[in-house]
Amino acid sequence: MPPPKPLTMYKYFMLAGLIAFGACHKTADAPAVTHPQMDYTGINQEVSFGQAIYIDPDNNGSKDFLFYTIMVGDPLLKKDYYQYHFGSSYAASVAVDSLTDQTPALAKNAAISGTTPAGLQWYNASGVMMTRKVVGNTGPPSWEGSWTNAHHQYLAIRIQRAGLLYYGWLEVSFDTATEKTTVHRAAICREAEKEIRAGW
Repeated sequence: MPPPKPLTMYKYFMLAGLIAFGACHKTADAPAVTHPQMDYTGINQEVSFGQAIYIDPDNNGSKDFLFYTIMVGDPLLKKDYYQYHFGSSYAASVAVDSLTDQTPALAKNAAISGTTPAGLQWYNASGVMMTRKVVGNTGPPSWEGSWTNAHHQYLAIRIQRAGLLYYGWLEVSFDTATEKTTVHRAAICREAEKEIRAGW
């Protein structure tokens, strides 16, 4: 049998090279993320200015968290602040940015644990501002705060039971057009000290 032509031999080498390249770069499928078991509570309540609601994510009859509003006047700046707040009981904590004294609106899948969200600290028996309407003598009202116009975002929470810490989240929206906070649902992990993901 006559030897293959140079062009045919070149094709053989190219085919062998492509096969070898594909074998070297084949990657295994990424392992599926396993989320710890959570207990979910549908809430679907709105908080207008002047109203308040308590939230009990683990449904044990305790008033763990509170959404409430207050008005603060500043006579020097001649402004009024219509503030929407979130508070926690002694046995419950919220993740707070100590520089701004606010809790961030987390995106779905954000990690929540003892050390995350990064840069935040867990405070119990505390109250933090989520958003506020600023009304002055001049100019139109404006809004400030990390939850201004948040749409189905997540608030990191933690509950202490029998000395153990359980992490969870609240799914919350705020609409400046209606001036209402909407608490959609709550979730708390069934296992203590487990890292969870917002929205799962």
